[in-house]
Amino acid sequence: NVLSQAFGPIEVIRNSDEDFTASVRTYRRAQLQFNEISYRGGLERTARNLAQFDQEYFTLSRPEAGPLFFEQQDREFTVAPGCLVLLNQTSPYKASTTACYHSFSISIPRTMLHQRDPHIGSFYRLEINESSPRGQLLANFAKYMTEGITGWSETETVSLREQLLD
Repeated sequence: NVLSQAFGPIEVIRNSDEDFTASVRTYRRAQLQFNEISYRGGLERTARNLAQFDQEYFTLSRPEAGPLFFEQQDREFTVAPGCLVLLNQTSPYKASTTACYHSFSISIPRTMLHQRDPHIGSFYRLEINESSPRGQLLANFAKYMTEGITGWSETETVSLREQLLD
């Protein structure tokens, strides 16, 4: 399916009350994958799915619509517009929404993040508001990088990738 091609092995949670719908666009450049995803319903990444991965990665997501309810390692989170989320995609989780969840994200190989921080956790949430200049800076940088990705030279893309990771 389209989701598995873009994000690796993942399962759609079938619920008789909900229909699952999704659209996905991806673009790969400089070892990163730039994504736009919209969906309604539920997804689950299981240990069986993870055994099929050829590369571990994280996503830095900027939700535009939501919310998305998320469970990982016995912890629950709500992901919605107004925040950035860094998520280890190669750790089991469940995500569901009854509204239409829409986000832009950048998939980053785990090895690149571990070069900077070998003890990185599996989930981080950063608010994007006036009291969080870091959140605003990172959100604007990720948006700027994503929106211009087809126009950057390879050298510029690698430089921007390194700035994002730092």
